[in-house]
Amino acid sequence: MKAWIDYIGVWVWWLVVNDNWQVLLMKRWPKSKILAWYRSQPWWAVEFGERAENAMFREIKEELDIEVEVVRFVWITETLSEWQHWVNPSYILKIKSGTPKPMEKDKWKVDEVRRFDLDSLPELITPYTIDTINAYKKLKNSL
Repeated sequence: MKAWIDYIGVWVWWLVVNDNWQVLLMKRWPKSKILAWYRSQPWWAVEFGERAENAMFREIKEELDIEVEVVRFVWITETLSEWQHWVNPSYILKIKSGTPKPMEKDKWKVDEVRRFDLDSLPELITPYTIDTINAYKKLKNSL
């Protein structure tokens, strides 16, 4: 059986923000099969039997060596195509402890971690990250 083809996959999406309305974005390793675009998370698969929030906390600790807290649940999106199906809960987070840094620099992981102001975002950002940033912009007055 193949993940996201023979059964539904669950991935967690998040956006780490700070009190200055900056967003934390990561750039994939340039040799990655998935283009070296900026994204709001490095990898985000939920393992069987694992709660989505727990997967998010685990992945963030493994990939960036930080601990975070949930500011707000944003939404659940669902992606369907002829070749895959996944469901994605999305969260806005803040750092509780640690300084974000790439922990597993290899062909699949993160090469660069940077904060960006909302008015000076990089050009190449993954579509789901743009969607979450746009949701954050709309929500920021209520946070």
